[in-house]
Amino acid sequence: PLLERDNLSLLSAAIQELGISGMRWWLCLFCVNQHVSICGSTWGHKDSVTGRESEACSCGRQKHTEGDYCEMNKFDAMISLFQKEKSSYSHLLAVDVASAAFTRIWVIAEIAEVFKKSIHLDMVKAVMLPSCRKPKIDVSKAKASRPEDEAQVLGK
Repeated sequence: PLLERDNLSLLSAAIQELGISGMRWWLCLFCVNQHVSICGSTWGHKDSVTGRESEACSCGRQKHTEGDYCEMNKFDAMISLFQKEKSSYSHLLAVDVASAAFTRIWVIAEIAEVFKKSIHLDMVKAVMLPSCRKPKIDVSKAKASRPEDEAQVLGK
């Protein structure tokens, strides 16, 4: 992956090639505390490497899966705010090598929101290879950690 220390020069080159090196970035992976929403259950998910069922966190923190204190369902409002504050706002989607991000319901919902608002979207794959093809996105097969999230996104 490009974020590994040995590959940072490749990441830098990809950003330069896209002509976006002087732009400011908002990274939701640093801003969304999914722990307070989904750590108390595994919903039967298994570790993708070992195949063992994941263990639920026992931190005991109150979970917020909807409403004001839930941080995972606010991207629509954030995208609207960014577009309002900076009319030239564009969206960058960093995608893993296998394009597994496109199997996640919230990623697809985020992309749909960007298209709905006619915002420019750039995509950077974790490894830039000539053989990389555009992924096939099937929202009906996308998954979320919580089944309720799938219903919420598909209901939009």
